[in-house]
Amino acid sequence: VYDRATHWLQGYPVKTKDSADTKLVLQKFVGTKITVKRIFSDNSGEIEKACKELRWPQDTSRPHRSETNGVAERQVQKVRAGTAATLIQSGLCYAWWHLAMLCYCFLRNVTEIMDFGKTSYEKRYGSPFRGELIPFGAHVKYYPISEEQRKKQHTLGGQLRDALFVGYVQRVGG
Repeated sequence: VYDRATHWLQGYPVKTKDSADTKLVLQKFVGTKITVKRIFSDNSGEIEKACKELRWPQDTSRPHRSETNGVAERQVQKVRAGTAATLIQSGLCYAWWHLAMLCYCFLRNVTEIMDFGKTSYEKRYGSPFRGELIPFGAHVKYYPISEEQRKKQHTLGGQLRDALFVGYVQRVGG
């Protein structure tokens, strides 16, 4: 999903390509505070049905005219290439692709400077991302939050636990 106003790009792994999953993904992308003025897509039935249910105005590309869907196709290529590069750099296998895709998209949105001189994150939220930038698959140490997890700690092992970083938690709307 791509927002042309902010250049926010996000891929979502789903189990099916039906209208119910499509609707959930679109709602997750937009969130509750944004009013959709118009959505542009290919002529897929699942997107058309989801837009009707959401009452979002929709324009579609012309059938058999790839040049009318070029922006969307370029974004799909970016997500595929970025996900592949993220997996290769992490050293993890293909089974992790869905998490690699989410992490790639988020890191792209918070680091890549767009033609308007800001990141997509800054354009969307009004300020730069202030969190740490951690690559997918990095070895990290964390402090367990729950009491149950802390009880599982060995007394000689210290307070931090080892983990693999697989991405950022994003709330609905980015």
